[in-house]
Formats: sequence, C-alpha cells, structure tokens
Amino acid sequence: MFYAIQPIVCEKPSLEAINTCLNLLIDSNQVDLARNFLMYTNEHLKLKPNSCIFSILVKHHCKKGNFEYAFEVVREMKKSKTSYPNLVTYSTLMDCLYGSGRFKKTIKLFEEIVLKDQISCDALTYNVLIDGFCDGAKLTGP
Repeated sequence: MFYAIQPIVCEKPSLEAINTCLNLLIDSNQVDLARNFLMYTNEHLKLKPNSCIFSILVKHHCKKGNFEYAFEVVREMKKSKTSYPNLVTYSTLMDCLYGSGRFKKTIKLFEEIVLKDQISCDALTYNVLIDGFCDGAKLTGP
C-alpha cells in the first residue's frame, strides 16, 4: 500500500507516513521488509531518517535484547544535527533496560539525560523510573 501512495497523490509520502509504516513493520517483526523499506525511502524518496525513525530502531534493538546496537543508534543520532535523541528515544531505552534487569545502567542513563544532555523529563520518563523501581524492589500492593 505504501508504494501506491506516491503515484496516486503525485507527492512524496510524509515522514509521518514513513514513521507509521516503519513502526508497523517493526512491531510485526518484519525486519527484512523494514530494512528494505528504509533503503527505498532513502534511495528513491531522498528522505533522511528523523528522530522518530531512529527511536523506532532503538525500540526494535531493545526488544531483541541487542542493547549494544540500540546504544549505537543513539550514538549515531548524537552525531546528527537533525535527529538528536529525544525524550521518546531515551524513555524507550530506559524502559527496555529496566525490563532486562539493568537497573544501574538505567539510572546512569537517566542521569546522563538530565545532566549531560540537559533534557527535561516528562511524566513518561518518570513513569518508566517508578515502574522500574517498583519491579526492581519487588514491591507488592496492600
């Protein structure tokens, strides 16, 4: 369906459309299709990845347990002037780190976000921290 958009509307698909398609492919574990899709958008549409696309890739690597690859994507983002890691990127990474029991690494990443990158955290980030602390401490309800 994605490939049919441009001939019908005679315009390039928006980055939002690309983000949505990529996210659906990653969520449905269609990694090869996602890779081909990104290569197509780069080669034929001349669209460069934005922070959202990179964050989707971080999510994919985290879900697969490939944290080194996820951090490599973040390092690449930091080199870019147009797709610097944002709060969604970091919250996704923190959530996956907590989910794998890497509590100290998550706290270190949080400190880096706040102190080094000077990004103001939001409710999503704090919810990730609270959930991680609760899971890590094996807290139980009343």
